Amino acid sequence: LALVTKNVFISLIMGIFLGSLILSGWAVFDGINATFYSFIHTFESNGNTITLISFLLIGALIYLMQKSGGIEGFTEVMIRKRAVIKSKRGANLFTWLLGIIIFTSGSLSCMVTGSVSRPFNDALKVPHEKSALIIHATSTPWCVLFPLSGWLAALTGYLTSGGVAEDVAISVLLKSIFLNFYCILAVFGTLAVALFNINIGPMKKAEARANATGELDEPGHGSAAAADSAPAENRPPRARNMFVPMGALIVTILAVLTVTGNGNPTQGAGMQSLLWGCIIAVLVICVMCVAQRIFTVDQVIGEMFKGMGTMLPVAAILLFGFTMGSLVKSLDTGNYLTSVF
Repeated sequence: LALVTKNVFISLIMGIFLGSLILSGWAVFDGINATFYSFIHTFESNGNTITLISFLLIGALIYLMQKSGGIEGFTEVMIRKRAVIKSKRGANLFTWLLGIIIFTSGSLSCMVTGSVSRPFNDALKVPHEKSALIIHATSTPWCVLFPLSGWLAALTGYLTSGGVAEDVAISVLLKSIFLNFYCILAVFGTLAVALFNINIGPMKKAEARANATGELDEPGHGSAAAADSAPAENRPPRARNMFVPMGALIVTILAVLTVTGNGNPTQGAGMQSLLWGCIIAVLVICVMCVAQRIFTVDQVIGEMFKGMGTMLPVAAILLFGFTMGSLVKSLDTGNYLTSVF
């Protein structure tokens, strides 16, 4: 359905409805009612709720940094003044490296890497399709290959639930890393894509579009943030309006990871640290905007909610995806596929 309609919302809602219909014994009205309630049940998971709230806060953070001239200032420093990143290849490699450095959580890696790398990727006309590929292929796959975080407990838990003895679960996991061909290909294949500028099929078309027209998204499918990303009028570029809130984000995340991990950041609560990091970063940029007289208090609150609005489509897709995942689990699809294959 997704391939035919090319509309992720229609595809997901139909999948959720069919799953609810099956669980309701094919009773149509019960299935419709269960479909609506399945979205409510999604928020029963702390992890799901934190992820959705964090996405909205990231939207507010990026929007306020754009409006205050922070992203333009950051781009000016990284590309024009310091020439730290000089080409698309450099931007792609830097994005890949960020994904490797931030290994504590797949969601955390995607959010932080995407937020930091987007300004120079946009300035150097890297299509968003390619940025998304690099970011996602170095988030969760690298967490699996380098499980020095909560992933270690999760993966060993999967092994023990499958019948592996607890005293050998970690050693089995470590030995299996070299056989995880998908993750290895994802991480190092993406490195090759960034290093040698490999573009095949739709990615080649995206690169040609970005080079010819400067359009970083396929027409009609771009982010709502792109249309309203210019700095506030008569405000000069200020790199500190990006460095300071992003620094607050990273420092807060590391601090919460350390505290929740009893001194060991790799054992900390990744989602909790992400939520606190986003809250503190948004508060910091709001205070900076008011202190620099870019916005009044009322205006900065309004701009914050506008920024959240730019992430609503992404948050909706996540909500639908989480709901679909819960239904698939309720249908015991995993065990069924295991028995078939």
